[in-house]
Amino acid sequence: MNHATGPAPPEPQGPPDGSPEARADAVERYFEGDAALFAVMLQQSKRQFLQDLQDGDAALQRGDGAALRRVAHSLKTVLRMLGHPRMANMAHYLESSAAGDDRSVWPSLWQALRNRIERLSTSPD
Repeated sequence: MNHATGPAPPEPQGPPDGSPEARADAVERYFEGDAALFAVMLQQSKRQFLQDLQDGDAALQRGDGAALRRVAHSLKTVLRMLGHPRMANMAHYLESSAAGDDRSVWPSLWQALRNRIERLSTSPD
């Protein structure tokens, strides 16, 4: 199957991305209940998101599917750890699409994810 035109991954069940419930779940699941460590990871990730956005933009501009796939993979992992499973799903879909042959879907997938990451990176904690 061509990854780029395959079905989108199912929406995760549970609380909305970034909600107190989603954060609490992420703290327990990925940080062994250490809220301070989660807060440090969140701050570091917000700084890294700026570079990730630049890297994704550059990969898209070059038509570099491998680079776009790496950015999406990294974002997928971090977003899941930060309590944003829906955004992580978007990154997963972009990652899969970047492995496919249909480059026409990359811009819309990247822009949708990019917009949400920009909002997250500038949101108060």
